[in-house]
Amino acid sequence: SEVLQQIVDLLPQAWQYPDITTARLIYGRFTVHAKNFAPGKATQSASFKTKSGKEGFLEIVYLEDRPEADEGPFLHEERSLINSVVQIVQAYLDRRLYRRALQKSNQRLERQVAARTLQLEQINQSLKTEIREREQARRKIRRNRKDLQKLVSELSRTEERERRAIAADLHDHLGQALAILQMKTLELHGEAMFYGLEGRVDELSGLLKKIIKYTRTLTAEICPPVLYELGFAHAVEWLSERFLEKYSLHIQLNQSGIPVRLADDLEGALFKATRELLTNIVKHAQTSEAVIEMQWLPSSLQLQVSDKGKGFNPVSVKKRLVKENCFGLFSLQERIRFAGGTMKIDAQTGKGTRVQITIPVIGKGKAIG
Repeated sequence: SEVLQQIVDLLPQAWQYPDITTARLIYGRFTVHAKNFAPGKATQSASFKTKSGKEGFLEIVYLEDRPEADEGPFLHEERSLINSVVQIVQAYLDRRLYRRALQKSNQRLERQVAARTLQLEQINQSLKTEIREREQARRKIRRNRKDLQKLVSELSRTEERERRAIAADLHDHLGQALAILQMKTLELHGEAMFYGLEGRVDELSGLLKKIIKYTRTLTAEICPPVLYELGFAHAVEWLSERFLEKYSLHIQLNQSGIPVRLADDLEGALFKATRELLTNIVKHAQTSEAVIEMQWLPSSLQLQVSDKGKGFNPVSVKKRLVKENCFGLFSLQERIRFAGGTMKIDAQTGKGTRVQITIPVIGKGKAIG
């Protein structure tokens, strides 16, 4: 209002009869005019319209009559001047409207930014809380995994100890008792001839031989003496012979490096893993050939069991193993992980299976022949 008032106060001085000239400016409902404004004898006006749609006009009034000129008593120059002034006023008002709209937009944007910032801070705080909870859950999972690995390892060691104890009992008690019983049976053979019972005694002796053989086989299956007496490398050779004899599975054994003795529980776990992998070949691979490769490195042992059988889809089998709660393979994997090793399964339907176990050599460190 002050700017527009200054305009209408100054304009009369620019016309040729300033002493009798007054001015008025109307914009919408807003009006400013010179102090001496009143209806006059002659009027010169120009209208304008701002971008907001509001209309206005500027009016120059002569309070007294004056001689005719170009436009009534007004000059062409005065027409040009009033037109220029309304253009300037229009531009000024448009800028004012633009600044006001921009200010409102900025205020609205600032409110939106403040609201969004608050929302983001809340989301950020929620994310931080979730991250902390997830990290706590991961730490708990890692602790549980370690506890589970220890449990699996302890179960494996306990199983090996029980196997050795059972095998020892079979050998020391049942085996010896059967051997003594066979000796006593042979002693009866001569006397049985006098009673016509030599056939019965021979039958009994044959049966005892089968029981003794079965007991020895069972003892070897439960806890192979070769494993604990000669080590894992020799035990794999013995295992290959057993699978050829029992299942007609021809095993090609390749070995490189210098074999060393490992800790008893580690050798037991590796032997169990090898036997389980060979058993899977017999059950599922539909092949009569397999390959075992042992590469003895200074700091690790790489054991690979492979076949060229029908293979399988690892993803579908993994889902099935989880669904059916197959503890054997899970126990095997966890035992190897607990020992610091890795187990990798490479299989494809129709193209066979290859399982590679890499485990650090931390054991007795004694080379074997």
